[in-house]
Amino acid sequence: MKLIAAFLIAICFSSAGQFVSKQLELRIAKLEKIYVLFSDIKSRIEFTADCAGDIFSSLNQMHSYELLPFVGDCEGRLCNGESFDSAWKNSLLIRQNVTGLKKEDISVLVSFGSSFGTTDTAGQLSNCEIHKKLVEAKLNSARADFNLYSKPARGIGLLAGFATIILTL
Repeated sequence: MKLIAAFLIAICFSSAGQFVSKQLELRIAKLEKIYVLFSDIKSRIEFTADCAGDIFSSLNQMHSYELLPFVGDCEGRLCNGESFDSAWKNSLLIRQNVTGLKKEDISVLVSFGSSFGTTDTAGQLSNCEIHKKLVEAKLNSARADFNLYSKPARGIGLLAGFATIILTL
């Protein structure tokens, strides 16, 4: 019975290391998708001059932003008559919509939403470009974190699991 418990604990330690590594990977994937989102929004502003509701409606219909649930949530709120600023902020307040992102990543998203739709077309294009650069900086930081912490997290989880088994024998 003691050995079974030790194996279960070892599996938990190993799984925790894998989880940390996957979270680092998820952050990179989400930041890459946010970068694409800002590029897509910029293109739509530049070429179609659609309003926020139309932009997010077409983005949601593409089904390519499922990794970013706040996009669909924001579109649903816009359809229900909420202002963009309110819909964007409320979508980002839901924790499951921003899982895997750090607070500073979310603050870039909040910053984007607070200035989106408040200026002319040139201002909107500039807003998208500035926030793309901010996301790119966060993406470089996320990649550095992944390279620095991913392998050690998996290794430490595995070592902690083995140490648990050895100590119980």
